[in-house]
Amino acid sequence: MTTSTLCSATAFLLLLIAAAIVLRRRGTSWRGMLRPPAARPRRLRVVETLALDPKRRVLLIDCAGREIAVLVGGGTDLLLGDCAPAFAALVAEGLS
Repeated sequence: MTTSTLCSATAFLLLLIAAAIVLRRRGTSWRGMLRPPAARPRRLRVVETLALDPKRRVLLIDCAGREIAVLVGGGTDLLLGDCAPAFAALVAEGLS
């Protein structure tokens, strides 16, 4: 083994030890680096589905607390609109 190889191997080991010390001080462990990140709460979900015919359906989608109606399955998909104004009108009609 030559002197330059020995110096390179020693420098590499010292670098690995220094990296382990820095990670340990930050509170990170090797096992923590291998773990998948915690799951975030979902903001998108299908609330309801209505089949219009064998190909087309209307989906009521909740996106971050906002309900949106979408027509899917035809030649193109179509955003029908936000359902909040229609729901507010139904509630107002029921209260009067």
